[in-house]
Amino acid sequence: MLLWHFDYAETSSGIHVQPCAPLTDLRSPEYRRFLALLRKARQEAKLAQHEVAAALKQPQSFVSRSESGERRVDVLELAAFARLYGKPLEYFVPAAEEKQR
Repeated sequence: MLLWHFDYAETSSGIHVQPCAPLTDLRSPEYRRFLALLRKARQEAKLAQHEVAAALKQPQSFVSRSESGERRVDVLELAAFARLYGKPLEYFVPAAEEKQR
């Protein structure tokens, strides 16, 4: 299932709604950047996937599939990864102005 988000713009004739890329597209450049940051944070924390899995009480495949994009990472899972890696949530989702550079 794909969820879509919309850009809204107020025009002289009213509000114009334009669909944007699906939020759940795991192949999007934004999601791939997120996955790279997720993997980088684990490596910077000097943790192996099996160590992360043990700390989160999950199988090693949970970490592997999360990092590879085979499964989506929800916000609560991301918060757990962030705590374990010593990173703020903002680390994983760069600000909009950073993405435009």
